Amino acid sequence: MKQTLLMAILITLLLKSVSGVARENIEFVPIYGGSFMMGSPENAPDRNDNEKQRFVTITYNYEIMSTEVTQMQWFMVMKNNPSQFKGASDCDNHISISGQELCPNNPVESVSWNDIKEFINKLNQTAHSCIYRLPTEAEWEYAARGGTTSAYSFGDTLFRAKDYSWYSNNSNTETHPVGLKKSNPYGLYDVHGNVWEWVEDTYTTSPLGGNDPTGPASGFARVLRGGSWSSLLQYLRSANRSHGNPSFSSNSVGFRLVRTL
Repeated sequence: MKQTLLMAILITLLLKSVSGVARENIEFVPIYGGSFMMGSPENAPDRNDNEKQRFVTITYNYEIMSTEVTQMQWFMVMKNNPSQFKGASDCDNHISISGQELCPNNPVESVSWNDIKEFINKLNQTAHSCIYRLPTEAEWEYAARGGTTSAYSFGDTLFRAKDYSWYSNNSNTETHPVGLKKSNPYGLYDVHGNVWEWVEDTYTTSPLGGNDPTGPASGFARVLRGGSWSSLLQYLRSANRSHGNPSFSSNSVGFRLVRTL
């Protein structure tokens, strides 16, 4: 009984940040199904060959975190903090809990796709009314674009990037608290920069379109989206894609969750 009550409290805290940080509440944003052009046109500047443009329809509604998962949220479930940027010199609200250092509202990083699966499994053991998971690549780009067709959700005017993104020109080579920059049109923060975000799909150079596409059934590498604090601006484009092995981790890689009600 005590353990059940404790986990209920932890789930509640998972959706809240600690006092004194940039945002009081960590929210899930509703995303309504629809159609869009995924990928980038062949004549788009900085385009990569793996950004095949295709028509995609999301046939259902879902909810996605407005920010990337934070170090505090990870700690509340896993009781550790694998992040590199967690010391007193890395943030203004540094804390220590049970011997674990945290920059509580910075994104958790240095987590592999496999690590995230363990986190999600533990979280779902106590989630009675919803199921948490990684977004598919199509869900991620649909939400990240926020209804736009431009290279970035803030348009094609590159000088605006500093208002929406932490990247190589303004990050001071480190992560920053989530939600400090402006959001995209759907209310999502840091979809460009801060940390790369793992998604569910297996990587392929020729992704499919159609209804609710997912990655290929076979394969090994998993998809990364969004760019990071260390990325040049062109890697923050809405269509840009990268990938890594499921066991790969880096101080520039994190994630955000989707939940199905």
